[in-house]
Amino acid sequence: MLMVVAAIYAVFSVALGLVLGQNALHPPRRLLLKTHEYQIRKRVEQLGGRLAAVSLKAHDGTMLQAWLFSPAGDARNGHAVLWLHGVADNRESGASMAMLLVSHGYTVLTPDARASGASGGEYATYGVLERDDVREWVQWLRARQPAGCIHGMGGSMGAAHLLQALAVDPPMFCDAIAESSFGSFREVAFDRVGQQLGTGPWLGRTLLRPAIEVGFASARWRTGLDLSDADPARLLRQSTTPVLLIQGLADRNMPVRHAYALATANPDRVTLWLVPHATHVAAWAAAPSEYPARVLGFFAAHEPRPPAGAATSRLQDR
Repeated sequence: MLMVVAAIYAVFSVALGLVLGQNALHPPRRLLLKTHEYQIRKRVEQLGGRLAAVSLKAHDGTMLQAWLFSPAGDARNGHAVLWLHGVADNRESGASMAMLLVSHGYTVLTPDARASGASGGEYATYGVLERDDVREWVQWLRARQPAGCIHGMGGSMGAAHLLQALAVDPPMFCDAIAESSFGSFREVAFDRVGQQLGTGPWLGRTLLRPAIEVGFASARWRTGLDLSDADPARLLRQSTTPVLLIQGLADRNMPVRHAYALATANPDRVTLWLVPHATHVAAWAAAPSEYPARVLGFFAAHEPRPPAGAATSRLQDR
């Protein structure tokens, strides 16, 4: 009986692990809708700005797509923001934040992550490849804006991409705001397998640990990449970039322990804001006045003050 049970358990673990690996590499792709793009473009134009579609060939040849939100020329403050979306999402979800930032003079770039939206890429790798994509988008922005700050902002998976991209010297961002990020992909895998049953991470760490390890192994076999290397907390220790970490206390998708792990990874650089009643990537809805004030204030605190009478740098759309 013990041998039969062990065999069933082994077969179950392998089968479940293969499914987990496949689902992780191929999250649902949310496609862009032309009607939504038209509505967003009109909203930008009502602010006096404009929306442009731009693209970038990544380091491995993958074509990445994005929107560039530009304020009116005389309203530009000389700074830009790179905004990154979550899993199974696309650049549309950054439109409301882009409108807020454009109204305050910021140029905003909202890319589709690889394997998301209209961007190419066969696999989502949760930061293993995407952190280099983020850095290439920063270089794209910097080539068009020699001066001024580039700020980073992301939610959920996009926040994890952003935090992993900060481990460079000299820093590429003046600062970064990350909401609802995971601390490590392995830890969030433990959460995911237990969430349906409400067990917390212990189930993934114990009974379903073999299935998770098979999932990581199958992903590595298919892509040649180790998804356990998607580890924002580890890479954040190497960063000198100021970070505002936002976590909803009612977030059932990303437990608050991930935020604590990230905050303790680099306490000298990370400011943690715990938002009561906020669910996953929903701090703005829970704190409608405080959220934009904190975001804009954090950006402004790390922007150099130009000398009196100095010309403002402007990012040219290409």
